[in-house]
Formats: sequence, C-alpha cells, structure tokens
Amino acid sequence: MFRVHWLKNYRRTLKVIPRQVFTYMSTPFGSQHSSTVHSTPSPAIDADDSSEEEEDSYTLEEAIHVWYEKKSRATRFSYNQYVKHFQSWLHANYGRDINHQLKLKHVRLYLSHKSKTTTQMRPVISVLKSLFKHLKKLNVIKRDILLTFDNVKQKQPRHERTMSVATVKSMFKEALKKSTPISFHILQLLVYAGLRRTVLSKLLRSDIVRTEFSKHGESEFRYSVKARDAKGGKNRTIGIKTDVGRSLYDYAASLTTEYLFPGKDDGHLGSSAVANRIKTLAKKIGKPEISCHWGRHFFASNALHAGANLVDVSKVLGHSSVQVTSLYLHSSDKPVSALIDLSTLVNGETVDDSIIYVKTEKIKTEKIKNKIKSKIKVSKKGKFGKKSNQQSV
Repeated sequence: MFRVHWLKNYRRTLKVIPRQVFTYMSTPFGSQHSSTVHSTPSPAIDADDSSEEEEDSYTLEEAIHVWYEKKSRATRFSYNQYVKHFQSWLHANYGRDINHQLKLKHVRLYLSHKSKTTTQMRPVISVLKSLFKHLKKLNVIKRDILLTFDNVKQKQPRHERTMSVATVKSMFKEALKKSTPISFHILQLLVYAGLRRTVLSKLLRSDIVRTEFSKHGESEFRYSVKARDAKGGKNRTIGIKTDVGRSLYDYAASLTTEYLFPGKDDGHLGSSAVANRIKTLAKKIGKPEISCHWGRHFFASNALHAGANLVDVSKVLGHSSVQVTSLYLHSSDKPVSALIDLSTLVNGETVDDSIIYVKTEKIKTEKIKNKIKSKIKVSKKGKFGKKSNQQSV
C-alpha cells in the first residue's frame, strides 16, 4: 500500500515540474548551473505578442509619414501644406492636435476659416478626408469624423482651358525666337505628349527613347518618352509622333548633361521655371491666362477629335479612370454628325443611300394608289347609273 501511494505522488509531481527542468534533470550532474535548473525563462509567445502590439501602434507623425509613402514629391509637398496649416490652426484655437477628442465641428470651423482665403475648397476637403480615413485605418483616431462629409463641387475655372491650333502655332513661333531650344522642346512635350510640368522638368536624356524596327525590308525608327515617378508614383511610356520624336531625340543627343532640361548646379530645371517659360510665351501672343496644364487639355481634346480612343488617351495622360479624362475634353467647332459615315463602296464608287432620297418606291406606291382610286371611281359611277335608271322607271 505504501508503494502504490508513493507512485501516485511521484506521478503528480511529474505533471507539476516544467518540461525544461525535467530535461535538465536527465543531464549529468555538474554540466549546468543550479540556477538554470530552478529558474524557467518567460515563454516566447509573450515576447511575440508584445512586439506585434508595438508594430500595430502608430503615433500621429508616423501615420502621416506612412500616408505620404506612395505619393510623389509634388503631392507630398502640397498635402503637407494643407495638413500643417490645419494643425497650426488647431493649436492656435483649441490647443490640441489631431486626436480622439477632435470633433466634426472643429473641421467645419476650420473650413469656414479657410474659405476666406481660398477660392477652391475641394482640394482642402479631399486631403483632410483622405488623412482621416488613413488615421482611422491605423487606429490613431477612434472614428472617421469626415466619413459622411460631402465634397464641395469644384468651381468652374476663370478661363476655359481650350486652345486653338492657331494659338499653339503662335506659341511655337515665339519659342523659335529664343536663344536656346529649351522652351521649344518643352512646348513639344506639353502639346504632343500631355506631360505634367513636374514630370517634364525632371526628364533625363535617356528618357527620350528611339527604337529601331523593320518595315518592308527597310529599317525605321519609332520614338517614345518615359514618364518616371509621375502622379501617384506611376511610370508609363508615351509614344511620340515620329517627326516630333526625332526632334527631341536629336536635341537630347546634343546635350552633355544628365537631365533633358538642365538647371543650375548639375540639377534639372524646376517645375516653376518650366511654368514661367510657358507664361512668357503666352504673354507674347496676348494670351496670359495660358499655363502648362492647358497643354494637357489641348492634347486630350485634339487627339479625341482626330479619332483617338478614349481609353488610350486616358492611359497616356496617366489618369486612374476615363471619368477623370472626360474633364479634360472640350467641344470642337466641328459637328459630331460629320463623323458619321454610312457610305459603301459599290463598283469603285462610294454610295450612301442615306443621303439622297430616290423616289422610285414612292412612284410605285403612287401608281398603285391611282389604280385603286380609278377602280373606286368606276364602281361609284356604276352605282349612280343604276340609281338613275330606277328613278326614271
């Protein structure tokens, strides 16, 4: 009985002893310190849990830094201006930053203050909505107070961004009068590629690409432009009209600098400098309202008026959807009806039955109607004749 009782107690102690201590007991005496036998390290699961919690928690500055991660430098700069202005207004008026205590009324009061100095409020609201959505996703704030906040409609621009072909030709003539061809080639890329000025300003010489191909046994070249780090961090390749591409390629080959439009200290020409060059050309022809962005509108509208596909134009411009591209389109003086063609080639001649009305069918129907009318008249005469005979009797 004593032996059975001792075995039961021994089995109970085995269940209580940690596994790590039990393994140490099986090793020879003196191969480990006594302290290691009696002390057990903390489980690795607890350490992993604490590290995951630290990774999932963000400060406000860290969250904003992640928000900027996939945006271009120009976008980061403009977004940062909006956010910093909002933060400074909160500190000045309420002594707080963006946190859980922020309410919708604070944003409304800020927008009311901002509207006194800003004509276009849509970009401000869009930036704040994007920021609050991102902060809620990273648990920096408990709820997105701008989730149901509506965007205001974009106000119509002061001038419609449409240029005639004559206007563009006048700008090219003024660009030819410059001492350097920089303004001329900038205008080429705006009109024939629809590039934004920020992308255009930092183009490299190697971004003007010439590709050789064979056509009917003869070698020919096609040209394209690489748009790097465009809006949204996207890269795309834009095909260029052959004559314009050759002009840009020869210009790039003549340079010894890294950038296509070099600036000071071995850098590239700034986007503001590009805008000033176009403004100078616009003022020379008496159109001071024209800016670089007008080139994108001209490119999109004229390409579609010439028969380009809307999807292709949207892809070249780097838009996220064709709905954005539709905002760049302007009506032309040509009637849309002129683009409809129902003609067919018959015996070497184009025939369109929808243009000239041929009266052959109408003549046949009129003959049939006349025959029916004549029969009716004859039958009526016969009836009237019978009636007259009866009366005479």
